[in-house]
Amino acid sequence: MIELEKFVGNKVHIECTDGKIYEGVVDMFSDATDNIEPEEDGIGICIDPKQKGGIFLYQSDIKNIEIID
Repeated sequence: MIELEKFVGNKVHIECTDGKIYEGVVDMFSDATDNIEPEEDGIGICIDPKQKGGIFLYQSDIKNIEIID
């Protein structure tokens, strides 16, 4: 299991289970106990700092995640 909380504040490259690729800064971590359905950890990613919003991925969505410069 990936420890998603260790990626908060870092720029990451994420490969999802559906084949999509994302790069951005992890700006939040949500523990499984905070999520009603599904009950699993997740992270919020800011893709473009010039725009509001971003994406949220549950742990089961993430195939691979790595910190990049």
